[in-house]
Amino acid sequence: MPRDKGDPRELIRRMAEDYRQVAALSGVQLESAVAEILGANAKSLDIARDLPRQVDLVVSIRNQLQGFERIAVEVKAMQTAIDAAAVQQLHEAVRSLQANRGIFVTTSRFTERARELAESLRPSVQLVDASGLSEWASIYQSQQEAFAAALAFRISDLSLHEIARLQDREIELVTAEGASSDLIVQPAREPLIRVDRLPLRVLRAVLLDPRHLRRLTPRQFEEFTAEILDTLGFEDVLLTPRSGDGGRDVIASRRVDGIPLTFYFECKKYAEDNKVQLESLRALLGVVAHHSTEANIGVLVTTSTFTAGARQLIISESRLDGKDYDDILGWVSRAKSRIR
Repeated sequence: MPRDKGDPRELIRRMAEDYRQVAALSGVQLESAVAEILGANAKSLDIARDLPRQVDLVVSIRNQLQGFERIAVEVKAMQTAIDAAAVQQLHEAVRSLQANRGIFVTTSRFTERARELAESLRPSVQLVDASGLSEWASIYQSQQEAFAAALAFRISDLSLHEIARLQDREIELVTAEGASSDLIVQPAREPLIRVDRLPLRVLRAVLLDPRHLRRLTPRQFEEFTAEILDTLGFEDVLLTPRSGDGGRDVIASRRVDGIPLTFYFECKKYAEDNKVQLESLRALLGVVAHHSTEANIGVLVTTSTFTAGARQLIISESRLDGKDYDDILGWVSRAKSRIR
């Protein structure tokens, strides 16, 4: 009786939310999850299984950017480390199958000698261990979240008559009034997070109903800021740890007239009547001017507004900027137009 593969999308979701789920995968589950992830990242794809040679999958990919590529994929659900001999076998399989490259995916790890061998064989061999597999799952999940958000906006633009014609009974529309704060889930985070590893739940909730801004926790507000900056075109967006960030909640870069600039964003989740004081802007200016990795501009982002003194400093100091609640709503409007 064949082993149960399970729903690969559900397997990937669990891996993205909890790194420990990677080690629990069976060989068949691992193969189905890897095939789903590779398929989601290709324009067109053909997968050959049950091959007589020493690989589990041969993936054929065509897209406009890379042309045609044939990839041999070996997957191993193991507890022990993968040695150099297994990597050498994959390399030989790549040559015998006339593939462009090989990918070795495992729920375990690789020995130092295996990594050294793969490094010497680059780019024909790529190693993906448990940590890398978890990153793959996170990327896949964030792409699905972004697609769902875009789909929700397109549906919201349809007339009631057009919505009635939708055939997919699986789609559930939630009004803004009925939207639950459960949409915003706080997952486990690594110390320094690239925004493309975030699941976009906070951004999706605010885009669907901007009133969620008032309901966010301070940490969720930091996540939202990172996510929307990425949507608006900033590059290398990083979310710093919950504490000890030194006044830098989000770090991002952007080119202005061809010149690369680094931005530090400090996020203040304040009540409407709690204005940002002059001292907060002075402190941010100190971080921008004196931090070891000096930034060009510091931006204080708040769900409130600024005192007259704080606004005057923002106007007079070229290394400072401030974004209040109304400015954030402008970001939301621009983000919606980009997602559409």
